[in-house]
Amino acid sequence: MSANTLMVQGTTSDAGKSLLVTALGRWLHRQGVRAAPFKPQNMALNSAVAVNGGEIGRSQAVQALACGLEPHTDMNPVLLKPNTDIGSQVIIHGKAVGNMNAQDYYDYKPQARIATLEAHRRLSERYEVVLVEGAGSPAEINLRANDIANMGFAESVDCPVILVADIDRGGVFAHLVGTLELLSDSERARVKGFVINRFRGDMALLTPGLHWLEQHTGKPVLGVLPYLPGLHLEAEDSLSLGASAAAAEKEGQLRVLVPVLPRISNHTDFDPLRLHPRVDLRFLPADQAIPACDLIILPGSKSVRGDLARLRARGWDQAIQRHLRYGGKLIGICGGFQMLGHRIHDPKGLESQAGSSDGLGLLAMETTLDSEKQLSNQRGRLAIADAAVSGYEIHAGITTGPALDNPALYLPRGADGALSADGQILGTYLHGLFESPPACAALLGWAGLDQAPDLRLPCAARRGHRPPGGRCGGTSGRQAIAGTARPHGLNPGRNEHRDHHRPSRRDRLEPHGAPARASADRIEPARAGAGGGSGRMPGGRAIRRHFQQRPAARPRHGRSDCRPQPAQGHPGCALTGMASRDLDRPDSAQSRIASPARLCHLPRQYPRPADSAGREPAPTSSARHGGHVRVCPTPCWRASPGGDPWRSVG
Repeated sequence: MSANTLMVQGTTSDAGKSLLVTALGRWLHRQGVRAAPFKPQNMALNSAVAVNGGEIGRSQAVQALACGLEPHTDMNPVLLKPNTDIGSQVIIHGKAVGNMNAQDYYDYKPQARIATLEAHRRLSERYEVVLVEGAGSPAEINLRANDIANMGFAESVDCPVILVADIDRGGVFAHLVGTLELLSDSERARVKGFVINRFRGDMALLTPGLHWLEQHTGKPVLGVLPYLPGLHLEAEDSLSLGASAAAAEKEGQLRVLVPVLPRISNHTDFDPLRLHPRVDLRFLPADQAIPACDLIILPGSKSVRGDLARLRARGWDQAIQRHLRYGGKLIGICGGFQMLGHRIHDPKGLESQAGSSDGLGLLAMETTLDSEKQLSNQRGRLAIADAAVSGYEIHAGITTGPALDNPALYLPRGADGALSADGQILGTYLHGLFESPPACAALLGWAGLDQAPDLRLPCAARRGHRPPGGRCGGTSGRQAIAGTARPHGLNPGRNEHRDHHRPSRRDRLEPHGAPARASADRIEPARAGAGGGSGRMPGGRAIRRHFQQRPAARPRHGRSDCRPQPAQGHPGCALTGMASRDLDRPDSAQSRIASPARLCHLPRQYPRPADSAGREPAPTSSARHGGHVRVCPTPCWRASPGGDPWRSVG
């Protein structure tokens, strides 16, 4: 077997594979073990820019940060970005090689397999441990031939497998037993044990089922992970429309609306707004009209012309025009920015059929889609309040026009985006626009959020869980996920001679491919056996030690909150803090949201309901901006019965 590779597979999508790989990577990093994440094939519209300029899935970028590394294209050599119901853009080693339908990609798979094996070999040579994440389920019978994402890859590199199942969705025993039954004998032998994810309730009621599962399958239950409410890790490709269900409880909130388009991409742009205590963020599904709000954000899209057509079919274009007439603000990001112009041209048919489409006509510009994709990480300043901003670019369009003479951002490569003359519309190609605290504060102030506080989100608020011990640095990364339920069948005193915490000696991200640390004391915690067990990290009893509970570690500093200390650095929030942009840097983008600069902005204005004939009411009060924007003295959502701020007026 491969001595330094462990693969985590799931019985279903969203079973917890990404979380477990991230957790193990963070724990190994804190033990001083050089570990790297790896996903052979990923299908996702949420992507990130790697340090070497390529494109990978966001989950692998988060896992790399948890391991103390900068994301690299070797960590996700094959990325599929769906652009139709039957086709995807295929990205190999971070670069797009073309659009393929399902049959074309099936024929291309032998080349994709070579790419995955080459990338894994390079990682194995550079790191002590490679943590591999599977995709979907290994029991998809129709996808077994030429599989490079699950058991096909595990057999190619000869590595053990952990199988994860989600008990919260129900049927966990059927998922585990059924998956094993559908595997071949050799594949079944690779499964070293089970992990049950998202358990909530009385452990005593689950224990009989665990005993039955072990007896029936002959496989151990390695651990039971608790349900962590409000856990905020960057999503791989899923979007929850109820993500801000608790926002109605916020007082003095800014209402932000994101229309959900069929090919929406990089919706992780809005994660900082989800967590902001004074922002009521809503993702608007296709069957709803646009309600009254302060800010509308058009997100990125993998099929700009197609999504623009759907936007028009739903009548959202007219609702956006009305939103602007009443003084609302509008932001377009990447594909959403392209939609704001007069025309979008796709002469090569890169996203759909070749041709051109009319844009929303809100900015004087045109965009031509090009096969050469722009990939880069950027830092610069917003034109609004001269606030610092950072993010990344992933786009394949060239935009020109007079609107660009008034840019929205200033980057080292030059100006970016556009800001309308009346200050109501902002467009940019930069993803991660709200990740930088000064930029987030400036943009929210521009949109109408008054007197935003100096917000320093504790790790518990950002990640939905405070580890035992009361401090974000008070437990090991492993204990944060498994501390509430000791692994089934383990003896708590078995490893007492090694029950100590060794905080990471590296308080900065390491470049990918840095020389391996040969210190024996760093390698020993993961490699050395205990109680006469196997010394190999991936399988058998050695794996159980990854989940065994440890006592709380001594914090690095005496503060009871999670604010970074400039002198000592910030240890992160064990497991639950591992998804921040820069886990160990005091200026972490998610560690705080600074107070906004005092900005001049239009007052919040909301349209009153239309009459029975569908006509808009005559505006009252004085006119602004040439008579096009008028202030409604009593916003309809405040005067409506029940005061429902999200009652549709569209």
